[in-house]
Amino acid sequence: MKTAQFLFIGLILLASSVAAEKLSYDEGVLILTDENHDLALSLLGTVIIDFYTPTCEHCKTLEPEYVKAAKQMHLQKYPITFAKINVDEHPNSAKKYNLMGFPSIFLIKDRRLYDYRGNLTKDSIMDWVKQALLPSYNNVTKIEDLNDYKANSTVLAVFYGSHDEEVFTQFDEASKFFITNPFYQFVVAADPSLAKANGQAYNGGVVIYKKYDVEEKVKNDFDAEELRVKVDTSEFPVIATFDDRFAEKVFQNMLSALFLVVKDSDACKAARAELEKVKDKIRGKVMIAVVESSSEIGKKMLKFLSLNNKALPAVRIIGPENTDVGRYPLKGEITGENIIKFVDNYRDGKLKPTFKSEDTPKTNDGPVKIIVGNTYRELVFDESKDAIVEIYASWCKYCQEFAPRYEEIGKRLAGSKDLLVGKMDGNLNDKPGGSVSSFPTILFYKANKKDHPIQYEGDFTIESVIEFVKKHATVKVSDAGPTGQFQPVAATTENVNPPAEDDDDDDDDDDEPVQKKRSTEL
Repeated sequence: MKTAQFLFIGLILLASSVAAEKLSYDEGVLILTDENHDLALSLLGTVIIDFYTPTCEHCKTLEPEYVKAAKQMHLQKYPITFAKINVDEHPNSAKKYNLMGFPSIFLIKDRRLYDYRGNLTKDSIMDWVKQALLPSYNNVTKIEDLNDYKANSTVLAVFYGSHDEEVFTQFDEASKFFITNPFYQFVVAADPSLAKANGQAYNGGVVIYKKYDVEEKVKNDFDAEELRVKVDTSEFPVIATFDDRFAEKVFQNMLSALFLVVKDSDACKAARAELEKVKDKIRGKVMIAVVESSSEIGKKMLKFLSLNNKALPAVRIIGPENTDVGRYPLKGEITGENIIKFVDNYRDGKLKPTFKSEDTPKTNDGPVKIIVGNTYRELVFDESKDAIVEIYASWCKYCQEFAPRYEEIGKRLAGSKDLLVGKMDGNLNDKPGGSVSSFPTILFYKANKKDHPIQYEGDFTIESVIEFVKKHATVKVSDAGPTGQFQPVAATTENVNPPAEDDDDDDDDDDEPVQKKRSTEL
């Protein structure tokens, strides 16, 4: 028996030694490759990965900050490995992640994936990682400690029961979704006296304590997703003031929300009073916010909702419509009774959404076609043509810098009669298939395969974008080139006859999802 044990230990040490030889570091950052990616993740605990391309300017800005964060956290003995992967050289590993652009930073903990959306600085990265390394929940046995959590948490989910309760695994799973967000705390009241002191049963039920609202009880038959949603929407008062944080919550998570848009007028004050009367009757059915039209974010919201000050007060519900963002207007007088009916009809699927669109341009004969919400399907979804579309925002400085280059791309490809080069202001128009997560975003639609656009993930240079078009084209592409000389690129047989459905292989025509989640199973 001892011989077998020593042999087993020896095999483990040998495997670890071989694995170590396959892993190398650059200034304290693990270098991942297609060859060692899976092995490294199987051997290491918590890992943070920087996905980059060598020519990406933002990637170059991040690199020294990322190295500083890696070295400092190593010196402080935090249990995490900083890693990086060159996506150009190792595309197969990159395909396992929903990369929306570069650099992309993901943290992997307990086989769950979390994406970093903060500033590309050492301190911001370190603060985020430190938060993620904390336990997803804490055990509390003293009433004083539980009261401290209540007093200092925006949202606090308390499990009143033993770890042996069958439903505890659901609580544990829900808590892991929020490890990177300091606004949310999860606590296990592990002593029956705590339940008694707070008037709760010690049977695995959960109480969500909210800084801006009354507490909410969740019976002990919940599942992880149910609890996650309840906690995720508990950060704000019943009627919130629309701000950046509320916008992030609603739009990043595709939540349903009712907005009362107001200005300084007696009619708007009356509308507020009507909403206040019925808030408890629509609580939990949709998130609710008042939008002050005079604020900076309020002005942006007016454009987003296609409203102007003369139309205020106005009530709108925004919610997911398939993969689109649907806007539902309340028609008629703004009364409490009408608001209740409006929300109930929305939840029952009785309302038809409206989608935002600028006016169709009277002339559209430039090398880059102007697309609006109402013409997107007509122009882009023409099955006889390939299409490349830039989704931009007029306020985006990167879009402004890229605009003349994209115009040059249109001119160079103008001789490709079966290729549409177009652009659309994503802030003023809705795109079928869902909104994009950043600006600018470039999507390529193949002829006869419009349901699965391919997102461009390279550098925003003329040559890189044109090479992207040539790579995925199913039609003949004519590139005038920087000198004006046409350089025809013949379509390949494989591209001309693409499969009707995704073939689940590893080639470049795999479907690319447009949206990504904050936390998903790896």
